[in-house]
Amino acid sequence: MKTITEDTIRCTGCRACEKACTRGAISMTKNAEGFLYPQIDETNCIDCGICKRICPAEKIVELKT
Repeated sequence: MKTITEDTIRCTGCRACEKACTRGAISMTKNAEGFLYPQIDETNCIDCGICKRICPAEKIVELKT
């Protein structure tokens, strides 16, 4: 199964990926602890990458000190 974030612990369940997907290939499902995580329907996914680009968990921010 395809994933959006490499480390699911970083996913906040914000649903940005689900809303950005023009194919409706992403749905949010609860895990055993009740947290929402994106599930990708590979039959509808066209690998456009918009979900990864929009995902705040995939953004790395450098803080200047």
